[in-house]
Amino acid sequence: MAIQIFRFKKFPKKTSYKITKELPLSIILPFKNEASHLPNLLKSLEELNYANHEFIFVDDSSTDKGSDIINKHNSPKILISNENEPGKKGALETGIRHAKNNYIITWDSDITVHSEILTEFNQYFQQNEDMILGPVSFSAKNNFIANYGMLENTSLVAFGLMDAKANKPNMANGANFGFKRDLFLSLGGYSSNKAHAGGDDEFLMHLFMKAGAKIAALSSTNAMVYSQSMPNWKQFIHQRIRWGKKVNEYPNNLIKKYLTSQLLFIAYLTLSVLAICNQHYLPLALVLGAKITIDLTWFIAIKAFFQIKIDYAYALLSSVFQILIIPLVFVHVLIGKAEWKGRDI
Repeated sequence: MAIQIFRFKKFPKKTSYKITKELPLSIILPFKNEASHLPNLLKSLEELNYANHEFIFVDDSSTDKGSDIINKHNSPKILISNENEPGKKGALETGIRHAKNNYIITWDSDITVHSEILTEFNQYFQQNEDMILGPVSFSAKNNFIANYGMLENTSLVAFGLMDAKANKPNMANGANFGFKRDLFLSLGGYSSNKAHAGGDDEFLMHLFMKAGAKIAALSSTNAMVYSQSMPNWKQFIHQRIRWGKKVNEYPNNLIKKYLTSQLLFIAYLTLSVLAICNQHYLPLALVLGAKITIDLTWFIAIKAFFQIKIDYAYALLSSVFQILIIPLVFVHVLIGKAEWKGRDI
């Protein structure tokens, strides 16, 4: 983590706009039962400072009034139903097939966006990048699990962007994601991982990497989308199980990293229990104190770029709680079940 803090301090935070030509962009927005979030999203889309684009909303079998909200909104857009297989990947494929343009951006429907975000994507697409990873900022309600999720999610996004900047991409977030349509179609899209409910982002990134595609990370706050952390324990644990279920499809080196990290936490937890049982508190206190110090330093380092509000009492508890939650999620991934938007995983 200390190395990551140093890397993030070197992470460029601003983009100098040099190219004024607007490439035609197609923005795909799949949604399922997001009526409560759509008004804020639509309002932020009105404020975009970019003319050459189209919005394609894809209704993935919603049972609420989401489509009505979109239809009543005055801004130009295309609204279609998911005519492919159910699920986010099917909705995305439906949207991509309807897209007029080769430059595709995918956003989740529970976000809001920065007014300059399309200009940021345009800058990188003009540099002939095949895939672009964008930053995501999370906010949290005033409870512990939401704050824990905000800090962990933000950390994961930061790690993913830094690794991509170092030409070693390993994580992506489909809430803010761009790629070329022709390459997506030539590689078969999501056909190789349809069995998984999630992974539209990371599986596709790995597919592009295997093909030798150029992958870039947006490192400007102007490229940010804003989302909410999972507000309760059930949604949080189901989200983590959904993520964990993808691991066996990752490239071998990433599987090793994931398994190693889980085993290290389990080993640390086991040694902590043994130390307490044998009344050896000082070594445990020193290691725990070092972890808390490094974690809090990291949270402070990423705070300004991701525009997050940190409750330091929750942050301290999160650092300690992580020792317990990571092995717990690992066990759930191995033997547990979860659902996502009404679908079993």
